[in-house]
Amino acid sequence: MGIKIDAEKCTRCAVCVSACPFGALEIKDDKIMVGEACNLCGACRKECPAEAILIEEARAQAADGEYRGVWVFAEQREGRLKSVAFELLAKGRELADSLQTELSAIAAATPFKQSSS
Repeated sequence: MGIKIDAEKCTRCAVCVSACPFGALEIKDDKIMVGEACNLCGACRKECPAEAILIEEARAQAADGEYRGVWVFAEQREGRLKSVAFELLAKGRELADSLQTELSAIAAATPFKQSSS
């Protein structure tokens, strides 16, 4: 499983670099380099106008139905969502759209503080 950039097709337009939601691509020495942050989501391949990006077996696990969707942890305190939850949901929405999957939020319940009388 991996990602390859076809050097003959690649025009180094950098569209893939800006399309990567993980910042895993960069131009170095006039080549597109793939960093460790790459999770083979396919966002770069989808946006590449030269069709120079090849991803081998990128969806093997998703095809099994084992893993799918994007989950966001929505932090809350005493029944109120923290504002960062909305920011995470916005980014999660972008990622879920690029992966063509659903977005879910997880909020763990915390007990209310009880005053002692």
